[in-house]
Amino acid sequence: MTKYKKGILMLTCFLILFMFFCTTAFAAGTGDLAGAIGGTWRDASGQIKTVVNKVVFPAIDITLAVF
Repeated sequence: MTKYKKGILMLTCFLILFMFFCTTAFAAGTGDLAGAIGGTWRDASGQIKTVVNKVVFPAIDITLAVF
């Protein structure tokens, strides 16, 4: 196989895989983007608070204790 054909084959395979794994992300059934963002934030807020309390604040405490 020539270098050109091999490159085209690799590009084609990459594009097929890319299209296979790409999905369309709809905001909501009605197109309510603000509602979708708000719902996502409500769902993730507990996890964010947990990470901040268990990771960020102890890291800040250690940094301040060293200096």
